Amino acid sequence: MIRYIEISQLSLIPIIGIAFIVMLILGGAIKLNYPNENFFKHLFSYKIGKPALIILIAGFITLFSLNTLKNKLIRNEIIEFVANPKNITIIINGKIDKNFNATEIRKIKDENDRNIGEPKIEIILNSKNETYPLTLIRSYQNKNQYWVFSSKHSSTEKNCIGEINTTLLNAY
Repeated sequence: MIRYIEISQLSLIPIIGIAFIVMLILGGAIKLNYPNENFFKHLFSYKIGKPALIILIAGFITLFSLNTLKNKLIRNEIIEFVANPKNITIIINGKIDKNFNATEIRKIKDENDRNIGEPKIEIILNSKNETYPLTLIRSYQNKNQYWVFSSKHSSTEKNCIGEINTTLLNAY
């Protein structure tokens, strides 16, 4: 499902781009022909004006909605992955850590007030059948706040999917 959302997002980008270019061309034509008049009044007089505006607005709304849905599905996927923490081996920055409890990962929540931070902590969750790599970045402002990135999915490797607040990673 997540892969289909990523493909849908990628296919929306050219459509939004074309609608944006059409709006730019129409905007330039309207400004040249009617320099002191209302843009939208003349935009709708062109046959392509209204559809281009609708496609542009609907495309952006759909793109951002799909991104929100994708991040929620990935957070749920991570929570389900660590549902039975006794079967999970946790590797933090290349070393097995028996002190870190996998249930801390289940505390992931949707927060988008991300800023820059340091250090970058690489976590690999291993079960018998699967590996789930995560990257956590600690906030400069709150040492217990970490932004979560999932390198399992290409679109979330550099885009934050949520936040975890924990004191168990303060040693790293």
